[in-house]
Amino acid sequence: MYKVVCRKDAAVQGSAPRWEQGCPLQIQILQISRDTESSELFLQARIRNISDRDIAAYRLTAEITHDDNTKDTFVIEVLDADLPAGETQDLSPKSVGKGTVSDTELVALSVQQGDATWRSCAKPSGLPRRTLLELPDELRIIRRYALRKAGVNQVNKVLDGAVRDEDNFWICACGQANVNRKTCCSCSSSKEILRSLESADKLRELGEAQGRQEAKSRRVRFIAAASVVAVTMVGVAVPQVIIPQIKYLQAHSAVDNGDYDRGIALFRELGDYSDAAGQAKIAEWSKREQLIQDALEAIDGGDYEHGVEQLVDLEATGEANEAMYAYASSHLNYDDQLTFTYLHELSGIGYRDAADLYEQLYGWRVSLIVNMDENDWNTDLSEYTSRDPQTGLVGNPSAYAHIRVDNGPFADLSLIDTSLELALYTIREDGSLFELPSARRTLYLHAAESGSLNGATSSESISLAGTVRTGTQCVVAIEHEGEVIASKTLTNTNALNY
Repeated sequence: MYKVVCRKDAAVQGSAPRWEQGCPLQIQILQISRDTESSELFLQARIRNISDRDIAAYRLTAEITHDDNTKDTFVIEVLDADLPAGETQDLSPKSVGKGTVSDTELVALSVQQGDATWRSCAKPSGLPRRTLLELPDELRIIRRYALRKAGVNQVNKVLDGAVRDEDNFWICACGQANVNRKTCCSCSSSKEILRSLESADKLRELGEAQGRQEAKSRRVRFIAAASVVAVTMVGVAVPQVIIPQIKYLQAHSAVDNGDYDRGIALFRELGDYSDAAGQAKIAEWSKREQLIQDALEAIDGGDYEHGVEQLVDLEATGEANEAMYAYASSHLNYDDQLTFTYLHELSGIGYRDAADLYEQLYGWRVSLIVNMDENDWNTDLSEYTSRDPQTGLVGNPSAYAHIRVDNGPFADLSLIDTSLELALYTIREDGSLFELPSARRTLYLHAAESGSLNGATSSESISLAGTVRTGTQCVVAIEHEGEVIASKTLTNTNALNY
């Protein structure tokens, strides 16, 4: 089992790893994890190519700061990176010794792209903050509409930000740094489109143009309706023509006024009249877009739970996943039920580094020691004897497995929902495992005072009788839904072979 002891994440404000301005490679996630059994530390990182050219190779330097302020430095060189423009890559975990850690840094020394090589020439610093747009609500609504109409997919990420140009890079409205790119490597937004929709004057012009267009549409429909009435009065038209046309105009009017359900119903009643079927589909799409905007505005206001629920109901998967990740990555709290729910769902679909965050907060941390005393929670045996010390005869020994759960994936849930099992296996000569079914049982954990899973304990008796004849070694395992989350190998020093 591994425990994260130090983590930096570019997606979390104030937690981004350092970056040298203009470098085509950025450290997105950096963490140090400890093997809870061996206490060995491992450095893990996710990097992103933020430029417009593939990266062939790179060289990094890592610095580990311990609690006593001593530092260890390591060089990491990847010669066959093959990292495409805009993509991410996970470094293989690197062992960095043992000890305590208070801080860690990972910075680029050189990056090779084709026949060009970028080399570090300045001290890395924090990632520049994104520039925020301060727009009144009415212009913010116009900007959201215009961004969607221009084909921007992740509107919520860029809505309140502005593009920031620097000498050798630019910061997207979403906050991502980019080098020599026309589109953002994170949100895929066009730099040109984002810049064109930042000016308050430009947004007012768009709003006024939209208003004029809507007014024109209303005038055209009014004239058409008046014409129909006139025709009716002179007795030229027949009901089969007049009534559908009036209903068609009423449907358009309802949609224009935001009464989508009535407009859609009227269009559907018209059947194959004119383009009513197509207009019904357009109205359905417009209704969905409006509901998505309402949900995103709720999320912007802090109501993630209802906003995400609405996005899921609308099958707006991209927006829903983005919102869930944004909440969870900024609320890394074990007791936050929304964080647990969102990370559980996102890790199941492999979204970004949700699985790593889930493991960090809710991964099983189980200590298991085995000895011959029901009340001994300290002594941990790796060997046992089946021979009675008084008579010298081989008997049926029993041991005790002492289990303590220090972490698990059940935020704010009752222990009644847990299902841990103790199992006993013997190791055959070929190394395969054979379970002793009679030894399997459900663990009844004694909860800590808080009632949460953390700190829950159990002490279970294990009969090792079956291991006397079938093998010289056995494995005591703690399992959850068929997955081994803790295990201990025991050797019988007096096993009999039959």
